[in-house]
Amino acid sequence: MSYIYESLTEYQVTNAIYEDEHNGFDYDQSKALAEYLYELVVDTDTPIELDLVGIRCEWTAYDSWQDLQASYSEYDEMVLAELETMAEPEDSEMLLLAEQFLSENTQYIRVNDTFLVYSY
Repeated sequence: MSYIYESLTEYQVTNAIYEDEHNGFDYDQSKALAEYLYELVVDTDTPIELDLVGIRCEWTAYDSWQDLQASYSEYDEMVLAELETMAEPEDSEMLLLAEQFLSENTQYIRVNDTFLVYSY
């Protein structure tokens, strides 16, 4: 099967992701994902197709570590174990725990205090 490819700028990819009303990503998250995809193209030297439906299915935005904890029982167990060793954890410590969990289990992009998580 033959295809016609159109090259997109990072700005165009960002806007396409952001304007997709079904994914729920804010502009900063859309930009971070576009940057990630561009780095993937450069690192692999392979063009990729911008598949907005695939992005919706494969990536999920979490607005806080609390949202992440509510969605992953394994993360919840890890947090409970860590909380036993901490007095009153700061949000920054909880964000680091979230990053530790994600780095051990999937791909993710941290955007400020939010996370884009690749479904595993």
